Amino acid sequence: MLRKERAAARRLTRARILLLAEEDRLDQDTAAAVRCAVGTVERNRRRFVEGGVETALSDRPRPSGLPRLDARATAHLIALAYSTPPNGRPSGRCNSCRIAWSHPGWWSRCRTRRPADAEQGALKP
Repeated sequence: MLRKERAAARRLTRARILLLAEEDRLDQDTAAAVRCAVGTVERNRRRFVEGGVETALSDRPRPSGLPRLDARATAHLIALAYSTPPNGRPSGRCNSCRIAWSHPGWWSRCRTRRPADAEQGALKP
């Protein structure tokens, strides 16, 4: 919901920039009136000239992030998380983030533990 509100606010700001630019104001005056950077005004005006009103008002498509683990690594991590615990261990995974202790470098992926704790011997991987 917040994402939609921010997108609507950006669209409204861009519309205000275009309306003020139509009055032949300088970019600095427009930026001060809308409370944004001069570069934002310049970029919005350029997008209007190149693509029209809808292009100037809408966001450009953004590239999606690549997955951190491929399918094979994800399957391996899930198998480790739900495997039997190592000998002498009460549980085979960190209860808060479900990452297997037997996985090399598990503490670097765990959100509840710090690497300093593991280095001091408080946590034994």
